[in-house]
Amino acid sequence: MKSFYFSKGRVALKNGLLMLGFKKGDQLLMPKLICNVITEELDILGIKPVFYDIDKNFKPIWQNIEKKFNNKIKGLMMIHFFGRPQNITNFKKYCIKKKIFLIEDNCHGFNGVENFKLSGDIGISSPYKILEEINNGGILFIKNKKFYQNHTIKDYSQNNSSFIKKIFKLIKNIKLLRILYRKLI
Repeated sequence: MKSFYFSKGRVALKNGLLMLGFKKGDQLLMPKLICNVITEELDILGIKPVFYDIDKNFKPIWQNIEKKFNNKIKGLMMIHFFGRPQNITNFKKYCIKKKIFLIEDNCHGFNGVENFKLSGDIGISSPYKILEEINNGGILFIKNKKFYQNHTIKDYSQNNSSFIKKIFKLIKNIKLLRILYRKLI
């Protein structure tokens, strides 16, 4: 897995979608409850969001996802609302069955939810939403080298990347902080 550092999670998402080969006219399944900055980034790329329903516990309504699916759908976005994990297995199975990408949004958590490992094809995180000490930053995690080895990063933010890397490494190495964070979730 490789990580790239950006000024915001939305910029990380935009670059991740480009790395996966999303193009103008492609569609992305995503929950109806989503931050408008995400849809703005999709609009810039010409990617059409296709919204699926979620229940009162922020879980997807799978029948609605199935009903919305079409041949222009290239990916399914899984959001860990408020840092609480979704049923990752169901999302993975669906994406494998439909041969689409799984995009994992963990901007309200920190670096994934399954032992801090990426579950989707790409994942995004916004550590500044969790850590008061930093005022911006987004991380893109991508599993497969073939998607990033020949890709030119756009809107790359050099000014915060080394600081974010240090914070990220510090948190990964502080066992007590990880335990407390998991209990908080």
